[in-house]
Amino acid sequence: MRWAERASANLLPLSRAPTFTAALREWGYTGFCEDYQFPQAICQLCGQVDLRYHFRIRNRLTNHALLVGSECITRFGIEGDEEARRDRTALIRGARRREALGVLDRVARLTGGRFDFRDYYAENEGLTPKQMVTAIGICRRNRVSVGALPPVRLRRGREQRQMAAFTADERRMLWPFLSAAQRRAWAALDPDQGRPVADVLDE
Repeated sequence: MRWAERASANLLPLSRAPTFTAALREWGYTGFCEDYQFPQAICQLCGQVDLRYHFRIRNRLTNHALLVGSECITRFGIEGDEEARRDRTALIRGARRREALGVLDRVARLTGGRFDFRDYYAENEGLTPKQMVTAIGICRRNRVSVGALPPVRLRRGREQRQMAAFTADERRMLWPFLSAAQRRAWAALDPDQGRPVADVLDE
């Protein structure tokens, strides 16, 4: 059964309109959304499995409700979809923040509190280059995944000077955690050798 057929089969019995397009106009986002932390939910509209996020929609005529995934809530033009998009962004941002704090908590515990970057991250939404290199090194030595570490801050002159003073190996270590804009800025010039940083990192 195709996706549209599955969605129609689930939506029409709970709606008054006889067609899928017309029935969609009866439904709206309620403002309820949930992050389950792990992929485990099912979209009650299309049947997609292993969802992490749920959004509740309700039919204003029949009062029936469905819990749907982030793709379904935005693709149909359901009333309130813009609010749902904002809520989805907030859910993802909150999830990434919790995951980053979880890794930084392990870094702090592994070092007896010597390297505790949690307060700095909470205030600045990122780590300085030196903090990031330190955190990555601690994680790798202790076999802790670095995938959830927060982004690198490069807005201030002090942070940029830290980055400029790094060796090619240290910059290579940070490269995956830089944003696209940060990579473009640092690919312009290798501070040590006058070569593009990207070339150094690819060696």
